[in-house]
Amino acid sequence: MQTWLKRTLLLPVLALTLPALVGCASSTTGQQAATTPREGETCFNASMATSFDYIAPRYAYVTTVGDDHYLLTLAQECINLQSAMNMSIRSRFEQVCSRSEDSIIYTALGRANYCRIVNIQKVKDRAAANAIVSENNRTGNPGY
Repeated sequence: MQTWLKRTLLLPVLALTLPALVGCASSTTGQQAATTPREGETCFNASMATSFDYIAPRYAYVTTVGDDHYLLTLAQECINLQSAMNMSIRSRFEQVCSRSEDSIIYTALGRANYCRIVNIQKVKDRAAANAIVSENNRTGNPGY
């Protein structure tokens, strides 16, 4: 094959490949920044969640591998959360953090529902989570 033809074929390939490689490098850095917790922020690994439970219309309780416990405060009252089946976390990254735009997703009455997570608190156990929810409801604290 002639040299000018090789160059002609190579230029479009480079033009398409180079921006993709640069884009991959910058998205990795963006992902690392997005999953790095801010000071005082609680995060957990979404893939390590072992159970999800209803506490109140705006609260869910999560247990992870290693027996860590978390209280999730949700952006709004989630319809039929108390009858939820197949609850899980929808996250763009492995780490789930407060104000990360991640959501819980659950099935209730045959349809999928999403509720955005606005705050995550690490708690000792379910009793501690219930106490926080009761106190928030009593004082009118939204929990975030």
